[in-house]
Amino acid sequence: MNASRLAVVTVVAAALGVGLLAGAGKGRAETTKIATVDVVELLQDMLQTPQYAEPRDANRNTSVAELAEMEDEMRRIDAELRMLTPADQARGQRLYSDLQQRQANYRDAAQRRSAEFQALSGQQAAEVYARIHEAATAVALAAGYTHVLASRDGAAIEDTDSLPAVIQGLLARPAILFPAADDLTDKVRERLAIPVSQAPGQSEPGAAEGNVGQPDQP
Repeated sequence: MNASRLAVVTVVAAALGVGLLAGAGKGRAETTKIATVDVVELLQDMLQTPQYAEPRDANRNTSVAELAEMEDEMRRIDAELRMLTPADQARGQRLYSDLQQRQANYRDAAQRRSAEFQALSGQQAAEVYARIHEAATAVALAAGYTHVLASRDGAAIEDTDSLPAVIQGLLARPAILFPAADDLTDKVRERLAIPVSQAPGQSEPGAAEGNVGQPDQP
């Protein structure tokens, strides 16, 4: 990760960790009382609920079906090309040009589908965060808290495959030490009726789409 990108990520993470309740009230509180909420855990679990998972699944299935149909047509033309004799040169050239065009169309469709899935996933994550923010604010204010840090608990970082992944895990933990009694994650989960997810995160829809971009995605 280059220095400029790391700086941007650091600023964003700092803004998230500084306080979930920034702007919730005006003026300086006479007594500071700080709570924490594991926003990442809640966001991941909420995104796996049917309300959000089913639209992604539908998008993925549509992508897979569209690309599979295009793949079948390309395989058909390729098989036809292999059966041609030298006497079929003119027809072979036409088929080859058709195949090249279909391959280009396939790449465009895969990229478009990947972008659509990315956009859907991003919109869902933003919506879920807004709901978590609202619920956390209500829970915290009712309990007399003046600040809420969005922070994961503990030092164990799950993804250690790369330095950027580790840094992301670090930035998700701006609070190193806090009393368990001040963690409002379970109360926010209860308020939003978010079940504890046992399933791993969604992967991209279809191998073909996964080759051209990344989401959970096509």
